[in-house]
Amino acid sequence: MSDDAASEARSRPSNPMNCYYCDQIATTDHAYAPRTGEFDMGSEARRCAWHWRFVCDHCGEAGHFMTRFYCPASGRLLCRETG
Repeated sequence: MSDDAASEARSRPSNPMNCYYCDQIATTDHAYAPRTGEFDMGSEARRCAWHWRFVCDHCGEAGHFMTRFYCPASGRLLCRETG
């Protein structure tokens, strides 16, 4: 094993699990490829970077993706407080 491969193997979690939300999506969309949950590791609902935190395009606050919505009129991702 090369040094790079060994380093990569050490940096991976010993018990990789999919993102909870990716798995939920994949149950209805079989073409959806779940990502590895890398955030909130102590939780039963690990999350990938995609489902971790999103920044509001108006106020700049980071928050959970479920508190954000896409405004097609402005093309911006907004938080519920801004909306």
